[in-house]
Amino acid sequence: MDHVDLEHLYKDLVLTGTSTQPAVTLHLVTALNGAATGPDGRSGTLGGEADLVAMRRVRDGSDAILVGGSTVRAEGYGPVRSTPERRAARERNGLAAVPRLAVLTNGGVDTERLRGDGDRPVLITSNDELAGDEHAEVVVLEEPITAPALLAVLHDLGLHRILCEGGPSLAQWLLEAELVDELFLTVAPAIVGGQPRLLPDPLPVLALELRSAARHQDDVLLRYAVRR
Repeated sequence: MDHVDLEHLYKDLVLTGTSTQPAVTLHLVTALNGAATGPDGRSGTLGGEADLVAMRRVRDGSDAILVGGSTVRAEGYGPVRSTPERRAARERNGLAAVPRLAVLTNGGVDTERLRGDGDRPVLITSNDELAGDEHAEVVVLEEPITAPALLAVLHDLGLHRILCEGGPSLAQWLLEAELVDELFLTVAPAIVGGQPRLLPDPLPVLALELRSAARHQDDVLLRYAVRR
């Protein structure tokens, strides 16, 4: 396995997905025993420098960053920030200057805190009480929200390359619906007990095709396509 120079890791990446065929990509980090978080209950403490670079590059290849409300709260999500160089690179690749944040939640999040360098975040919910949030574009769907309905909302907003950053329940939900097209996985050099599994059952049987594998220090970065 090649040792990767982080300067070149996923450089100029554009995710799968077009205006006629939207697609979902997962970006996840796991301990060697399948734990989804570090000892503090946050996934951010599992990944090292390579995972941070990978997350930024995969984000920069997406139209939208999809995340569950509980993960926004637990991980302390902030606004999506960029740089002039990254915005210019995205525009050269036919993408909007900044990816848009989309949050699936019925409990609500601090959307004022999430406003970044791009458009207002999208809040997708079945809770009518969130409809008046002036800091987000709120889309209220009927309960129960289905994965196809969620993706239809994003597609209608012109968001076709969907990057899901989790958490585990949202990733499991999309995998169960067999709507995931690609998976980026960082395997951290740690064994962490007492934490939830990255992908709990029930899950379908999905065949994966390895697209790339790289190593940075003791982290392993894997990229898979989901075979249909």
